[in-house]
Amino acid sequence: MRLKDAPTSVIVLARVLGYDAKAFAGLQDTHGERLLFILQREWWRHQDHPRLLHRDSSHGYTESPSQALPSEPEAVPEKFQAELSAECRKNFMESRALDRQRIDRLRRVQAQAKKRGVSVDHHIAAIEARLRAIEQELEAA
Repeated sequence: MRLKDAPTSVIVLARVLGYDAKAFAGLQDTHGERLLFILQREWWRHQDHPRLLHRDSSHGYTESPSQALPSEPEAVPEKFQAELSAECRKNFMESRALDRQRIDRLRRVQAQAKKRGVSVDHHIAAIEARLRAIEQELEAA
């Protein structure tokens, strides 16, 4: 797996830790499926203070275990959360833009077909049939 093909959380964590694509490939070869765990462990080793959810949500986070919610795991570091959120926001916006382009393209083709008197109903029906097949496959999974 190349760094750009990794899950978002792995990409962000690798970047925050300073790994380039070559170093990431070496880690992937060495650790395989355990890569996210290895990166998380390395991150935690570099942290000075725990980030715990405060028992009073209006206070956000605390470093004090006595003020934290009991049995709540340590939160991801603020920098990692910010990077992950930014990466997810970017991915969402790119995906949304691609969806809009597809919708606009379909509308444009339908308008051109209507203007020229060409029926594209059978093509639209085929697209809908493929979508139903995908939905059925997902339901069965």
